[in-house]
Amino acid sequence: MDLKSVIKKGAYFFMQNVLPEKLYQYVPQGLDMCLDLRKLPTELQPKVIFDVGANTGQTAVKLRDWFPNSVIHSFEPVEDSYKTLSKNIAQFKNIQAHKKALGSSIGQAEINILADSTMSSLDMIKSDKDLFLRKEMISISTVDQMMQDLNIDHLDLLKIDTEGYDLEVLKGAKSSLENGKISFLQVEAGMNPFNDRHVPLEYFNEFLKPYEFLPFGLYDQKLEWNGAKRLRFLNPVFISRKLALQSFES
Repeated sequence: MDLKSVIKKGAYFFMQNVLPEKLYQYVPQGLDMCLDLRKLPTELQPKVIFDVGANTGQTAVKLRDWFPNSVIHSFEPVEDSYKTLSKNIAQFKNIQAHKKALGSSIGQAEINILADSTMSSLDMIKSDKDLFLRKEMISISTVDQMMQDLNIDHLDLLKIDTEGYDLEVLKGAKSSLENGKISFLQVEAGMNPFNDRHVPLEYFNEFLKPYEFLPFGLYDQKLEWNGAKRLRFLNPVFISRKLALQSFES
């Protein structure tokens, strides 16, 4: 574990186990999504969560630590990652693993498996070629369909990390978005024109505008991998306008 990871892990431990919850409100917005969600009144905090692109369960376990009473559905289509995910969450009764990808339509597709499992994607870009290992056939559903299959009427948090496929996942949630059935959503967004992996932030803003979603916070800012001092991507979180007003009134 590198120094940066050690410091980050230590900061999370401090916030969760040392910092009194009554002081959460004094921590600046944008430091950590989970912390910012915990600042909300209890009735507005996430209770049903979709973790799309779960990989081996890193985010699911963190979400469970912050929201132990929530129900988390983790979606991971790649066989090896799914097996590790299932093992990592076995001790948690409120995390369920689903061997599926989510997209804009239901079907099957070949995913590109890369040497770094967190980067495997349905879309192949030039910079992936040196990391490419193989292709794997996977099953794809949609957010709308899975909410119906799981008998879920409302989704408090839709977290998406699908290496450039995030907008397709949102397209598969159109019915839920139109009917106000999603409160918060997180995506990965590209922040400069040289980033050919992530969907540009402005595309998400344009897509979400008709559904009246507003920025809630900008998290996990990352510079270019090659060391260039420009912002490559970050994780924006959006909040439904209705909930934003409700949380203000609370």
